[in-house]
Amino acid sequence: MLNLALGPIDAMSALTGPEVCKLEVMRTLEALGVPQAVPLDADIGVGELAAKLGVNESLLHRQLRFAFLLGMFQEPREGFVAHTNLSSALLDFSPYIKLRLSPLFARGAHKIPEAMKLSSADSVHIPVQLADPRQRNMWQMLEDDYPEGQGMKLFSAGMKSKLSASMGPSLSPYIHGFDWESLGPCTVVDVGGGNGHVEISLMRQLPGIEFIVQDLSTNAEPAQALIDQYAAHDRIKFQSHDFFQPQPSLQLAPKAYLLSRVLHDWQDEDCVKILRHLLPEMERHGTKLLVCERVLPEPADEVFNYIEKQLRTQDMLMFTLYGGDDRSLRDWTALFKRADARLTVEKVNRPLNSVFSFLTLGIKANEQTSH
Repeated sequence: MLNLALGPIDAMSALTGPEVCKLEVMRTLEALGVPQAVPLDADIGVGELAAKLGVNESLLHRQLRFAFLLGMFQEPREGFVAHTNLSSALLDFSPYIKLRLSPLFARGAHKIPEAMKLSSADSVHIPVQLADPRQRNMWQMLEDDYPEGQGMKLFSAGMKSKLSASMGPSLSPYIHGFDWESLGPCTVVDVGGGNGHVEISLMRQLPGIEFIVQDLSTNAEPAQALIDQYAAHDRIKFQSHDFFQPQPSLQLAPKAYLLSRVLHDWQDEDCVKILRHLLPEMERHGTKLLVCERVLPEPADEVFNYIEKQLRTQDMLMFTLYGGDDRSLRDWTALFKRADARLTVEKVNRPLNSVFSFLTLGIKANEQTSH
């Protein structure tokens, strides 16, 4: 509606002007620590704030005046700044903003056209790798370019912040997304589960379930620190594991494997490898596979514009960073069948107002295996 009122030229000018500037100002204020430096319950003089941050007062004021137009901070009296509801939310969302607006995430955007030209049906070139002189993937850059494991800590903190923002601190869509009661008291293995922040929330609401969080050894220290912080040793265990390797047999077979926001990071052939490493244990013990992912709408689907924008934004990001993608239900189903024809989607549930869908899969015994 606004675009119609503006006309095509002014609408395009807004997209390449103020819309871009929003991110630049947000990146600047976040990098300087402005959200943390402004008191939550009082205003502060811009001069005092500038001195506190060690920056030029006039330049800071110019950044803030643009932020005021976004409803991000306010000027309750001349020369003073205070929080608004929007700017105070930056405190909780700060880890994701740091990650999302970091040079690591931004550098690939300029290489998207080149990646599209170089890619074929069988080989996808990743923009962020093309932007790196050493052609490293994002995981290698997180490990190499940050000291003492800080890269993975930044990534894990950002993902936790993003997930809490989209699902709420209790992660209630996880509770309503899967039929946990049907599993009974059991063990669930979260494959590629990072530092276990999902399990910290789930364990309070699912008292009969114990969790094993699997991830690379680089996540062992932050995961153990989180488990220690919440005294969760009797409910959550961390296991170093690379999901591109065969799934280890456990003394007590899990009732379910959880792949939570993992597959969208990877191209189809990599997803197939990840899935196939789960199949032997699933087949042996009748283990279910629980998948939490964004499911893109088909053209005929009726989806709120705001929700679809969120979905498409993340889909573009997955390609830029990993060469991965979010998929439609048809594409997800085809991917699972490519891993094994017996792998069957038994249930799909998208809780109200959630951008994530929750898929329950099992192995259908009467289907012919595909590998």
